[in-house]
Amino acid sequence: MQRYRGTGDSSRQDPDPSGPVYEPDVLIVGDQSIQAVQEALKAVGIEATVDEKAPPMGPFKLLRLTPEGDTSPEDLVEDAMKVLVGESKPRASSSEEEPLIVQPNYIHGAPQMRGGVYAVPDPVTMPDLDIVPSAIGAGIKVLVLDTAYNASPKVDPVFPPPVPSVPPPEDPPLSGDLAPAAGHCTFVIGQILRVAPGATIMTPRVVLDGNGIGTDTTLLTQLHQIMISGEIPHLVNLSLGYYTLFDEPPLAIGYALETLQNEGVVIVAAAGNEDDDRPWYPAADTDRTVSVGAVVRVNNQWARAAYSNYGTWVDFVARGLNEGPYLEWTQQPQPYGGWARWGGTSFSTPLVVGQLAALMAAGGISAVDAVTLLQSLSATAPADFPGAKVVAPTLLWGQSD
Repeated sequence: MQRYRGTGDSSRQDPDPSGPVYEPDVLIVGDQSIQAVQEALKAVGIEATVDEKAPPMGPFKLLRLTPEGDTSPEDLVEDAMKVLVGESKPRASSSEEEPLIVQPNYIHGAPQMRGGVYAVPDPVTMPDLDIVPSAIGAGIKVLVLDTAYNASPKVDPVFPPPVPSVPPPEDPPLSGDLAPAAGHCTFVIGQILRVAPGATIMTPRVVLDGNGIGTDTTLLTQLHQIMISGEIPHLVNLSLGYYTLFDEPPLAIGYALETLQNEGVVIVAAAGNEDDDRPWYPAADTDRTVSVGAVVRVNNQWARAAYSNYGTWVDFVARGLNEGPYLEWTQQPQPYGGWARWGGTSFSTPLVVGQLAALMAAGGISAVDAVTLLQSLSATAPADFPGAKVVAPTLLWGQSD
């Protein structure tokens, strides 16, 4: 898959991690917007054709873009979005004409989400502790959209794995080198269980590969499958994200998340690891997600983790550097014994998810009400996160920073 950042990058090589990354010749478009998008692009010399082989994404289709004539624009998607973005912005009044639903097929995950204290987890020895079942969070269904789940030898005997694990991915394949995002899902789930061991972890949905890379078409496909399955979670963990063209929210993803939201689901999303206040989506979609940044403890006070994104669009912050269950990997040069330390907003996010699950179970309240309660119970976050609150849950096992 070709991927690059636009705006002057005519070489179309590896993307600039500071900007949006997307497939170079496709758009994701809502069914009702297809004709209008095609007509608008045709007027500026861009042919847009529905990709009939694309996976089902509910009310969205993939349009493949082709420049007419002999032109070869540096960035076809950016040129197309410049034409369409004025139409795609949500209108102020619901009585006005419906906006176009159109966005690039953004690529999320690496390189952006491999920031934090460690690009890959640091192997550590599991502390002397007992991992035991608990009723905290009982009855609350949590869904993680992430990498594939890899077995965790330290917790799987206590908490049955949510899905049969797959072998840890290697990068390159058959090289003996563990892929950089291997075990990401395992570690995220471990952080949820540290706070709410009684929560029901649903079968994770795979939207990232072993390198931590995924696309919005994959994410939309999985969100669509959730809705048609009828197995609706209470809470969703999204430890992934990206920047967007013109800092506009990705409308197709937003509408798909809103469909879940209308079922009472709360979507909790990582704020990203770029040390930037630029909106990072889907976390910055403040109408549809609860966003989580990362903090560290310095001189008995909370401070923003140096890598964490920040700004008015962040709702909560939690510890970013955590220990917990990880996969087992015996090959050199980096063996793991089933326990690790990993840093990033990917791992502050599940702590908030776990705390919400604990509050829901304890009070018999909805996910939405749990967010409101957590805001009222939590202390004010550092100044880099105006209006946000610090979540410092009781961790039932394992150490943190």
